[in-house]
Amino acid sequence: MSLKNGLLPPSIGNLSTSLVSFMMQNCNIRGAIPSGFGNLSRLSILDLSMNELQGFIPATLGKLKQLGKLYLNDNKLGGYIPTDVCNMSQLREFFLSVNMLTGPIPECLGDVKSLRRVWFDSNEFNSALPSNMLDLPDLLELSMSPNYFAGQIPYEIGRLKAVYSLDLSSNMFTGSIPSAIEACQSLVYLNLSSNLLNGTIPESVGKLKGLET
Repeated sequence: MSLKNGLLPPSIGNLSTSLVSFMMQNCNIRGAIPSGFGNLSRLSILDLSMNELQGFIPATLGKLKQLGKLYLNDNKLGGYIPTDVCNMSQLREFFLSVNMLTGPIPECLGDVKSLRRVWFDSNEFNSALPSNMLDLPDLLELSMSPNYFAGQIPYEIGRLKAVYSLDLSSNMFTGSIPSAIEACQSLVYLNLSSNLLNGTIPESVGKLKGLET
């Protein structure tokens, strides 16, 4: 595909609907993500990472019901995550790291049970961590550092039975580390540093036998 002035054309939605992957990583693409991507109904991979994209995440991406991997990381995207993305019921990997996204995380992401890897680090998210996101039974990686998440780390963190990498560092979490974290027996990497936490480290952390030391 030829790019005029480094921009993705608005007509991109006219590509064949049989297209299953669209990958343009590190291609110096500028401008906005065309809403026409939502017309590519059979896409399973959309990778626009490591570019200079600006503007918002188009709500039309929620029409991509077969999308399994969405990589928008390392761009200059702003605004909120549209709730429409929760319609991507096959989404397994969702990378938004290193952007300028803000606002709350849509609670409906907890309904996307297919999610395995979620990287939202290095943005400006400024809400509490939605407890609904901790209902993802097969989540393996959750990276949220640094942002402006506040409030307490939910007790429901213990529901992440499969997670092996959990990074909530460099936020504004308060209160104590919930003892329920001992239920995360698959944890290999845990980072809660650079928050506003108080109290002692619960003995339950010592029961996580897989943690790197």
